[in-house]
Amino acid sequence: MVRVYRVTGLLAAVAVLIASAVSAHENDLMFGYDAAQAAVMSPAAYECPRIMLPTGPPLNLWIRDIGVDFARQPGGGAYLLESVTWQQVSCTAGLTIGGAFGDGRPGFVTLTSTAPHVHFQAAARNPGTYILRSYLKNAVAKSGAQVAPSAEFYTIFVAGSDYALVDLPLLRNLPDTPAGSPANGFAGVEVRNLVVSTGQAFAGGFYAQTLGRSAGVFIQSNTPVAEGDVVRVRGKLATVGGERVIVADSVETEPGAPPRPLGMTVRSLAAASAGRYTPGADGGVGVSSVGLLVRVAGTLREHDGVLYLDDGSASLGGQPAGVRLSLERLATPFSLPEPGSVVIVTGVSGHVVDGDGKIRPVLRPRGPGDITVL
Repeated sequence: MVRVYRVTGLLAAVAVLIASAVSAHENDLMFGYDAAQAAVMSPAAYECPRIMLPTGPPLNLWIRDIGVDFARQPGGGAYLLESVTWQQVSCTAGLTIGGAFGDGRPGFVTLTSTAPHVHFQAAARNPGTYILRSYLKNAVAKSGAQVAPSAEFYTIFVAGSDYALVDLPLLRNLPDTPAGSPANGFAGVEVRNLVVSTGQAFAGGFYAQTLGRSAGVFIQSNTPVAEGDVVRVRGKLATVGGERVIVADSVETEPGAPPRPLGMTVRSLAAASAGRYTPGADGGVGVSSVGLLVRVAGTLREHDGVLYLDDGSASLGGQPAGVRLSLERLATPFSLPEPGSVVIVTGVSGHVVDGDGKIRPVLRPRGPGDITVL
């Protein structure tokens, strides 16, 4: 068990207490299998960035303990696995994890049910974000059956900060930041060079996207921003209304050029999941546009008092034809044109969770200037 205590400054802790092997190990990576595929069974936050601690002289290292163990069968019975190999795919230069991973290490370790509980010390000499990308292979169940390799997963360590420096593609593959961070030893996230697409149009925050218009995210913040501002955001990850959100602790801005919208069809707005912890639309396929500024042309159609933009390409996730126009987040509401109008709408591609629990795509115009009647 690892307990981390927050005291002062940016660093999240000054001591790590490693309990004896007979104690609980709620922070260990528990290896097992699910549906005949090897997997990390717990903890839920196993891919959350972990804060490393400074040793001070003479070692002058940043360190963090990480334990692994085998999950047991339901009811606390035998281990699920007889053996498994934890295999490195890539590791940030400067990080070592025990004698197994990182600089000058073999890049794998094989564990058996004879002694599955092992602790490794992750170490780095310089501040930064360090990422081990790995998977489980050669897994054998207790029954002797072969188990398929796991999906790749991340083990992330942060030295000298309470925030892991990530990009949006990696962010989509990270779970929500656990409550109590960073005092509990888990780091938040830092994302740089995002371009604001919505300014102050929405209450409670703004959307920002990558310079290459490949991904976007909602930033929950009261910081005044303008369209085109380039921002550096530090905060906690959350999932709200079917979208990933950064609940900002700080936002730094510098002026820039407003982003251009991507032309899209209605069909393309209903996309599959963009990452392990990032939900897709119900029945969605293809690459996600959630968080991006987009532009769609079509006809406005009303259904049960709600306006949809229909370009003839699709009916999305059991909705009426078209994509729903969402005005709920606007700081200053406005009226939409009459049903039957042929329009071009610019807005942010987003998600909502309906009363039936299904995630459905929406288009969020920023103001009346985003709608052109043809």
